[in-house]
Amino acid sequence: MKEKELAFILCGHSQYDDKLWGLLNNYYNYMYDINDANIGYDYFNCLDLFLIAGAKVYKEEETNESSEIFTICVNEDKEEKFYEELEKLLILKYVK
Repeated sequence: MKEKELAFILCGHSQYDDKLWGLLNNYYNYMYDINDANIGYDYFNCLDLFLIAGAKVYKEEETNESSEIFTICVNEDKEEKFYEELEKLLILKYVK
């Protein structure tokens, strides 16, 4: 099964699929300074939600720096289900 990369996160830089970035930004105001605990890692505190929603998270070390790289992937045939589940989880966790 082919995987689609939805995001990669490293300290000071991240790149998200437009749809995922938009979804996360929709709930940012509810997240209570989510980035404070992990400065430089955009939406790092959502990794658990990505996993529960059906994504895979891969971690690798950056060779020239002490940073870690996290890559978020999902099976292409399960991408829409991932977004549906993630939105439900964001609402449950952050919208009071």
